[in-house]
Amino acid sequence: MGRKKNDIIWGAFEFDGTQSKCKNCNKSLAGSYLTNLQRHLNKEHLALFHKLMEESELGDDPVTYTKKRKIVIEVSEEEVTDACIDLITVEGRPLTFLDSSAFRTFSEPIFNGLKMTMINSHSV
Repeated sequence: MGRKKNDIIWGAFEFDGTQSKCKNCNKSLAGSYLTNLQRHLNKEHLALFHKLMEESELGDDPVTYTKKRKIVIEVSEEEVTDACIDLITVEGRPLTFLDSSAFRTFSEPIFNGLKMTMINSHSV
């Protein structure tokens, strides 16, 4: 039953490898994470979201979200940059790792908090 729900939600988006594009409003979302896609539909296209939930026979089940926790860390821009460089040079990760959605998801709050430009394979 969960697979049917996933297929119905994913059917409302087009994928191009790293991004999902809403077929209804053409907004691009990072990745193809089901919860992010559901959240977009729930916030931006509520009627469509309810219709899709009914089609999936799970319309009565509310979508639950995990509460995010706020943390405080002390780190400098130089330490973040050096750590990213070490991932490639010391740890042997491929340079394209810095372009991956997993890296962006994890590091974006850090870069935003420091008001830094996001590091990628072209900026290192």
